[in-house]
Amino acid sequence: MKKIATVFGSIVVLLVAAMAVIPMVVDVNDYRPQLEQMVEEQINGKIKIGKLKLSLWGRVLIEINGVEVKDLQTKIVSVDRAWLNISFYSFLVGSPHVRVEFDQPQIWVRKNKDGKINLLNLVEKNSSVLKENTEVREGSNQAPVKKDSESVEIPSIMAKARLSLNLNKAHVFYEDLKDSIQNDI
Repeated sequence: MKKIATVFGSIVVLLVAAMAVIPMVVDVNDYRPQLEQMVEEQINGKIKIGKLKLSLWGRVLIEINGVEVKDLQTKIVSVDRAWLNISFYSFLVGSPHVRVEFDQPQIWVRKNKDGKINLLNLVEKNSSVLKENTEVREGSNQAPVKKDSESVEIPSIMAKARLSLNLNKAHVFYEDLKDSIQNDI
């Protein structure tokens, strides 16, 4: 019984030491350019991410000091403080839950004179790639089929992953250039 307690205690001490040391040794800011590049490959715009800080106390928490998203013309989202939070428990049960929180974000929504909303410009790039890589069988109600013969297998832990986006005290600016309406929400 004494050996089991010693082994268990040693494991707990090692885990606590790792949670304290890893954030000091790993500089998450080194990964900021790759993260910005990955996001920009998925959107039709630019993203600028501020300084990052890692914490491992009970969860993976990355504090973000500033995020700014622009489409090809104007700023769409701006926030001074944000967090990316993944609980260890959600990993242990095989269903990771990633929470992204923006504190007091400012969001600019603009409806152009042609009736198109600027937020949709961000996803146009991705939707055109989707159209190129899939084909719809005419006359059927089936889902699109991938053109290439390779099938992609998603690991089960990724298939069960969840994403939450929390906007705390968001300030939305809405401008309708088509009908000449402006509102702050």
